[in-house]
This record gives sequence, structure tokens and C-alpha cells, in this order.
Amino acid sequence: MSSPTRILKQYFISFISIICFLQGCGCIVLFQIVILTVYSKHENKLKLSLRKSKEAFIILLMCVMSVIAPSSIRITTDDKSMSLENFRFNKQLKHVESNLNQRSIFIANHQLYTDWIYLWKIAYTSNFGGDVYIFAKKALKKIPIFGYAMTNYNFIFLDRNWVKDKNIIIRKLISILNYSTISNKNENDASSRNLPYCFIIFPEGTTLCKKAEIRSMEYAKKLGRRNFKHIVTPHTKGLRLLLTSLDKNIEKIYDLTVGYSGLKYGTYGEDEYSLKQMIYHGKSPKLVDIHIKSIEVKDIPYQDEKQFQAWLFDLWEEKDKLLKGYYQLGHFDVDPNFSTTTIDPFKMTLKEVIIAAVFIIASGSIFFYLYSNINNLKISYIL
Repeated sequence: MSSPTRILKQYFISFISIICFLQGCGCIVLFQIVILTVYSKHENKLKLSLRKSKEAFIILLMCVMSVIAPSSIRITTDDKSMSLENFRFNKQLKHVESNLNQRSIFIANHQLYTDWIYLWKIAYTSNFGGDVYIFAKKALKKIPIFGYAMTNYNFIFLDRNWVKDKNIIIRKLISILNYSTISNKNENDASSRNLPYCFIIFPEGTTLCKKAEIRSMEYAKKLGRRNFKHIVTPHTKGLRLLLTSLDKNIEKIYDLTVGYSGLKYGTYGEDEYSLKQMIYHGKSPKLVDIHIKSIEVKDIPYQDEKQFQAWLFDLWEEKDKLLKGYYQLGHFDVDPNFSTTTIDPFKMTLKEVIIAAVFIIASGSIFFYLYSNINNLKISYIL
């Protein structure tokens, strides 16, 4: 049991970190408002600036996470579909770098509400942290400040009503493909270049918990499929629509299987490492294990609904077996000697800390200026 002094220390660290995070987010939103105004008639500059603000957000979030709930990420890869060069540890910068396809989809099992942060971190190691698009619940769009920022980031908010969601996804994908094209305005050069894009989607649609397990069992029974023991039965419609809509505009799917140290079979991630546990008690997994398999989109039968469903369930079957071994051994049983395993300590480089600090300090300065001059502002308004 933690001592009162340790609990107070954690509360203080979390409080300061959250204040800094909120300040930084406020400044990022202000930056968005400025560039949306200044570059309203300069489409290319607007796209590139919003991309930078998205990258600044994940840097800020990773900085806060590394203070409140530090975890290392242990990455293993499928040796049949990925090479050793895909991930490497930069000894000078002391973090992982990767070489992943810049037109890709990340799919993963869903255990924690913070899963997407670790997946975004993987994308960040390949230098497209500013090009990530996440499928999220529509309720998140209503959160003050964050909802506005995520809307500007072209996140895809779903209603959990397929009739509505289908149209939302199609409209958003058209917008994102347009957004990812940088046109050359030179009259003598009609060429254009494409920005990367990486979609993060959880086919399970919900985190693993007792209620989700029951719904998963009922859904599997309805489909005439075997129920999985360590993951939730995946839904196919969203991912299939994503593939059919993007078609030749997407090249790879990265299948990520996520495991958290300290969890055993029959326990739920949200019970052990919920946001409340992380923030108030600093309780986080020492290791976040991520096993990555690369899949060529051309090898996926997404044009046929039944074949695609069978393909996705086979993939989840592999995932279920991986997690069974994980809960028995404490690591994925794919690299017994850890010779091809890469560990990222999830620590920020000096450059990343400076970027986060700039937004935090800038927002604090703006708030202090407005607060200290509030009377003058009121007088000016009255006059």
C-alpha cells in the first residue's frame, strides 16, 4: 500500500502535468485558429501547418504520459512479413525509429482507452505522427477544446448507427484524400505530391470488459463463429468500407496485437490501468507489448463480404493465440531470445520536450497577459 506522502506526491505530479497539458492544448487550438484565419486562401500552407499542430499534440501527450504513467514499449515483428530494418533503436537519440508504409491502416485489439496513444506513437516513429486519422466515438467531438482540435485534425467521429456512419466515413475519406494532396501552384508545373496518411481503427469497437465479453459471445453465436477467449469479436463493416473506399490509395495494413504487463487471463485492462488509476495513482504497465504483422492490401479479399469476414476472423484467431501465450509467458512467444525485439523507453528527446514546453509556456503567457489586462479590456469595450 502506498504511503500518504507518495500518494500526495503523485497527486501533485498529476495535477501539474494536467494543467500543463491543458495549457498546451489551449495554445495548440489558438494556433489552429490563427492558421485557419491567416491561411484561409492558402490551402497548401494551411494543410502543412495543421499537420504540424497535430504532431505537436501527440508530442505534448507523450510528454505528459511519460511523467504521469511512464511505460516502455516492447516491439516484436512478424518475421515472415517484416524485416529487421523496419524497427531500429537510435542509440544517439535513445528512442525507436521505424520505416513503415506511409499509406497504411493500423488495426488492433482494444484493451484500454489509451491504446490509441501507443499506436500513434508507433506511427510517430516513422515520421508520420502528423498524418494519423483515428476512428472515435462521436461523444468525444463535444469535449470543449479537444473536440474542436480533433475536428480540425479530420478525425472520424462515429454515431454507432451504421446507416449514418457509412455516409460519415465516405465523406470523411474523400475529404482526407483531398487534404493529403499538395498541389503545385506553378503554372509551368502541374505536378502534385501526396502527404502520408495512417488510419487507426479498432474493429472490436469497444474495450475488453465483462459486458463486452457477453456481447461478443452473443455476436459470435449469431455469426456461427467460435468465441474468442482473450479478445472481443471484431466487426467487419467499418474496416471493409475503409478498404473498398480507399482501394488503390492504401497499400498496407499493419495488424498490431497489444498486451500489457501485469495482466493475466481473466483480468481486464480497464480495471487495472484505467485513466483514473493512471492519473491519480500513477499506475501503468511497465511494458506495453506490441506485436506487428504487415499485410499487403492486394492480398486481402475485401471486395467479397463473406470472404473478408472469414479473413478477419482468421486474423483474430491468430491474435487470440498470441495473447494466450502472452498471458502464460509475460511476452509474445515469437522471439524467445529477444534478438529481434526492440524496446522504446517512451522517453522524450530534447527537441520534443522543447516543442511541448513552447506551447505550454506560450499559453501560460497569453493567459497571464489577458488576466493582468482584463480591466483594460473591459474599459476599452465599454468606451
